[in-house]
Amino acid sequence: MTEAEMAEEMRAYPYRPDRGYAFISYSHMDRSRVYPVVLEWMRAGYNIYIDLDFERHGSDRNWVVQMQDTLARNACRLAVCFRSFNYQRSYAGLLELLTIKSADTTDRHVEQIGVDAVMLDPSSSEDGGIPEELLPAYTDSFEKMRRSMGVRFAGQNTKERDALEEGLGDWLASMSPDTRSRLGYPRSSAEKIMKSIDSAYRDGMTEFFPYISKLVRKWFISQDLNGNDISPDADVSFRFEQIGIARVRDAVEVSADEQGFVDAAHVTEAEPEIIPDNADTESEPIPEDPDMEPGSKAELCWRDAVQGDPEAQNKLGGYYEFADPKKKNGVKRDLRRAVRWFRAAAQQGHVRAQCNLGYLLWKEEEVKDRQEALEWLEKAAKQEDSRAQFYLGNCYEEGGEFLEKDVDRAAALYRLAAAQGLGRAQRRLDELEQTGAGTDET
Repeated sequence: MTEAEMAEEMRAYPYRPDRGYAFISYSHMDRSRVYPVVLEWMRAGYNIYIDLDFERHGSDRNWVVQMQDTLARNACRLAVCFRSFNYQRSYAGLLELLTIKSADTTDRHVEQIGVDAVMLDPSSSEDGGIPEELLPAYTDSFEKMRRSMGVRFAGQNTKERDALEEGLGDWLASMSPDTRSRLGYPRSSAEKIMKSIDSAYRDGMTEFFPYISKLVRKWFISQDLNGNDISPDADVSFRFEQIGIARVRDAVEVSADEQGFVDAAHVTEAEPEIIPDNADTESEPIPEDPDMEPGSKAELCWRDAVQGDPEAQNKLGGYYEFADPKKKNGVKRDLRRAVRWFRAAAQQGHVRAQCNLGYLLWKEEEVKDRQEALEWLEKAAKQEDSRAQFYLGNCYEEGGEFLEKDVDRAAALYRLAAAQGLGRAQRRLDELEQTGAGTDET
């Protein structure tokens, strides 16, 4: 079973944010070792949140905000950290650790989030330089960070910088004087540590990654989590049940051949594809569609879409959403690809793509993410897109997860859409008014 196949199966198990779940913290360099373990937990039916591929990390869906929101929900009961050489040097991992115990997170929880560490490498807690065989991978990762952030660490991303400084401040404030002294921070402040990170970043990767490693190691020491170390092969069922991780689906029966592939992946030493752990400013390239017909409308559109043309990206998303062989568009219906192309355009400010993306994420079970759907529909509706106003009205009229039903708000949105000539909005408004609903125009 390939890494891509495992990722695709995991995507088919959407977690339930309203029920107890485990948050997975890991270095994306360790995907080949992490995915098999997490997939087994999902196949057992457990409610798991794992960020697979930075799909949603565009400028309008900053990964830090997404991570903070996910950890801050009271239903998040456990953070499982896959400790390894790579995780020890992961800036994103450090930021997740700081957020787990930040004041904002703990204040919103009835009970503090538990933290377990899955030990991928026996020496994962050791500091030190980068082995020669890993230098090319880390060099590539650091160069991408430099292109993304510039000469100042997190310089172009104020959300990351603010979250890091606040997290460091909360971390230092939570330590006893003895612990701070033992870790070498008796008079340190978040501002001083930030300056040290900046300095190490400017000095290059041979200084930056070891410094991050020291911070991660000291975080684990300060939390006294040694008793929570577990093996990748450990049976976590008792722990999950004890801490309230929900079972949100029946266990999946796996054939012996499939299980063999997953077991083999536990020990695979394949060189990982590098995705920088803080790469929220670059969207993941969307792979080619091998089934796309040469010379079709879709292929002609695709040529412009891959060059970043938002109009072409939105149009291509529509081809995948409404694939019609009679129109010779050249693609089969594929809602996941539709979402990815709509999102690529939406992140560039294409209003109609924002509307299309929000509609799909709200309505279609295969790709449903109602929290993100509302964000895109609100954004497009504020820019006076009549369809977005109508769809957002549908959302308020329906209500449900992430949104309290509000018929008056729905009617107000229908009025805005109808005023722009959208006939179905006027019809729906008339139907509401006939029943006496939606008559409050305030």
